[in-house]
Amino acid sequence: MKTITIDIVRHGQTFLNVLDRMQGWCDYDLNQKGYQQALLTGKALKQQKYNLIVSSDLRRAVQTRDQIVSQLNHRPGKVTIDPAFREMCFGVFEGLDSTKTWAKISHQFGFKDQPDVMRHCGMIGSMNLLHQADPSGESDDAATVSQRWSNGIFDIMQSIQDGGRALIVTHGTFIRALAENMGINTLHNYPVNAGVTTISADEFGHLKMLQYNQHFE
Repeated sequence: MKTITIDIVRHGQTFLNVLDRMQGWCDYDLNQKGYQQALLTGKALKQQKYNLIVSSDLRRAVQTRDQIVSQLNHRPGKVTIDPAFREMCFGVFEGLDSTKTWAKISHQFGFKDQPDVMRHCGMIGSMNLLHQADPSGESDDAATVSQRWSNGIFDIMQSIQDGGRALIVTHGTFIRALAENMGINTLHNYPVNAGVTTISADEFGHLKMLQYNQHFE
């Protein structure tokens, strides 16, 4: 049975992260700390041999990927981008204050705040509530974005031989949804900037969590 290992890295810190803003398809470059975080993660992964390194097409992910690649001792088989791994689109909420936005959404559906939503609805439910609250209708719902992410994982599986290793540089919502699906409690345990989560994946679509949210600051 074909099985591969995938390291999944959240992008480094940006200005919008510092301001606690909703950063979905709204894009910013890494700030100085974000570049340093990516370099430290690259140094921690420098001995790994990757058949494929792929990032979201958003700048913050591409910049994180390139900083990591610059530190590797072994040249990756392929370095590319894949829009499948971009962040969830937050629609009309893009760029807004995250705490205030989630307070408004939570109250609309009878909850106290985002942690309260997470406790009762989980990550997938939270994504759907945000979509329902978006008057523009432009935000992703959970099914849409989950299918996009699944397609990305499938493409990686098709391109790597048994025993190979890939690196994905992506975004917090993807990592959090993936972790929750595999039994990790992500409440107050959000993926850190440039943190590494490692899974194994087989040809039948079975995923196994090997390590969650390791960081190197």
